Amino acid sequence: MTTLSESQADVLLHALGLRDRIEPSEQAPYRNQYVAEQEDSDAEAMVELGLMQRVKPPAFIPQGWCCYAVTSHGEVVAHAEHRRRNPPLKPGAARYRRWLRWSDAWEISFGEWLRRGYHRMTDEEILKR
Repeated sequence: MTTLSESQADVLLHALGLRDRIEPSEQAPYRNQYVAEQEDSDAEAMVELGLMQRVKPPAFIPQGWCCYAVTSHGEVVAHAEHRRRNPPLKPGAARYRRWLRWSDAWEISFGEWLRRGYHRMTDEEILKR
């Protein structure tokens, strides 16, 4: 297993859009790009490890900036790091996190959420109520 510094792991997760995504449904990468104003030492170290590669920046990126993409090996390492940082939630914590997602839309306490059985419903079922 490749050992990365915290800053290298942050770059790798950021490049895939995973750094701040902790819900299980949000664990698929939604991008594969990391852009830096100048050569980035963390990204360059991962190029040497085969986790990232330098790619030609898109036309809208200012000239002289560096663009990196995560390799397939880097994606495997990123997912392992993501799981390490975000271990599976215990059932009670998962229910609470789910209520937090809905709590801004409804003025309902967590206890009331549980009493009404919303924690056992799918999102689609909740929306129909």
